[in-house]
Amino acid sequence: MKTTTYQVLFSLEPEFGIPGAVVVNNGDKNEFFLRFVIVELSDGANICFNCNSWVYPESKTNADRLFFSNTSYLPSKTPVALQDLRLEELVHLRGNGTGRRMEWERIYDYALYNDLGDPDKGEHHVRPVLGGSKQYPYPRRGRTGRPLSHKDRLTETRHKIINLDFYVPPEERFSPSKLSEFITNSIHAVVHFVIPEVKSLLEGDVGSFKSFDQMRKDLYSGNRGYFLEGKVMESLKAFLPEDIFAEVVRTIKGKTNSVKFPVPRVIATNEYAWKSDEEFAREMLAGINPVVIRRLEAFPPVGSGGSRSSITNNHVERNLGGLSIQQAMYRKRIFILDHQDYLMPYLAQINSQGDICAYASRTLLFLRDDETLMPLVIELSLPGPKKGEVKNRVFLPASEGNDAALWQLAKAHVAVNDSGYHQLISHWQAAHACRRRALHHSYEKATEHDASDPQVTRPPFQGHYADKHTCSERPPEFRWDP
Repeated sequence: MKTTTYQVLFSLEPEFGIPGAVVVNNGDKNEFFLRFVIVELSDGANICFNCNSWVYPESKTNADRLFFSNTSYLPSKTPVALQDLRLEELVHLRGNGTGRRMEWERIYDYALYNDLGDPDKGEHHVRPVLGGSKQYPYPRRGRTGRPLSHKDRLTETRHKIINLDFYVPPEERFSPSKLSEFITNSIHAVVHFVIPEVKSLLEGDVGSFKSFDQMRKDLYSGNRGYFLEGKVMESLKAFLPEDIFAEVVRTIKGKTNSVKFPVPRVIATNEYAWKSDEEFAREMLAGINPVVIRRLEAFPPVGSGGSRSSITNNHVERNLGGLSIQQAMYRKRIFILDHQDYLMPYLAQINSQGDICAYASRTLLFLRDDETLMPLVIELSLPGPKKGEVKNRVFLPASEGNDAALWQLAKAHVAVNDSGYHQLISHWQAAHACRRRALHHSYEKATEHDASDPQVTRPPFQGHYADKHTCSERPPEFRWDP
């Protein structure tokens, strides 16, 4: 990418005052990225305008671009000369709620999630509209204004199986490096499930592996024929918009294993490193959902419905280094990862789906002298035959025989619950369904939709919310099964 610096001479009247905004007009046929403008005054002072924004041709936008200086003002303290310009900027940011959004527009408008299904393909592809109703009050998404379905005028259409061509305001889009990473991860995530040629070349069902060797061969990078690469690219070309396919080609060019996942670093040198208790606790703490881990305050643990854990002192104290459970709790060295209360009401329904057996879990961990966590005990639970009854089974660390195998299975159930909690509760429910619209939407509404650059509410949040809009507006192929 080429960076060019231009010098422009302005003539200002002495009574003009301190410049607070600059107007940029793009008369070219292509957009350009404006990083900053520095105005050097005759007295030697400099005024900085951090732009960091795409400026599209006037032939597309029918408007000039307006950039304010780095000085922030409260609304009541905004200089009079900037007030009308601020209102003009807000008009562009808010839009009018009509029309289809184009790539050069800078509009922060919102709509319901009405693009999850594809009714034109038949009843099996119909999905409810999420948001705006008593049954589904949340969430909201960025409005795109795409054409509506012919069969259901409440549903927006989508034209590609893998559709990355969705509207996001220019300032919210991924950087080139982030886009490259996103495209690569997206290819990894969908290629095994949407391209028949890939499925036929695997040893078995990608949802059920018969051995670790098969899993490593099918999922992770390794030698493969050019036939696979060619078929994948041919199929992706049929799925993707032309400009996005060109970006895919650029992204994976020169990568010898672009179709498969990279080998996780934890097993790159030792393929069984994941089996250790130290690694189990480390991944729990450094992984996707560490905030659920909390200090144990009552022993034995008791569920919200009054169900008491079957974990006893004898289960725990054998691995406390001579401490009693009360001493360890007093010293704040016992922690719990509890996936019990929220999961129990759904287990009967989950386990009725066929070859599935899910458990609610409780895991107690001990903070050792070297300040690392070690699992002490895992309790797996199922609902009993009577209402409110709970059937518990306790598993202890072991390294040999059947007990070792059962311990590994118990840890696997904990990892599944931890991942599920992250995806469905921390991520989907708290971040997308509720909190994203409570926080992210509030940020956008306060800083983009209802505030322009001079506002003091905007700069502190920009770094924190970088890429959030693009992540939130990712097409449903990467969020739900359409």
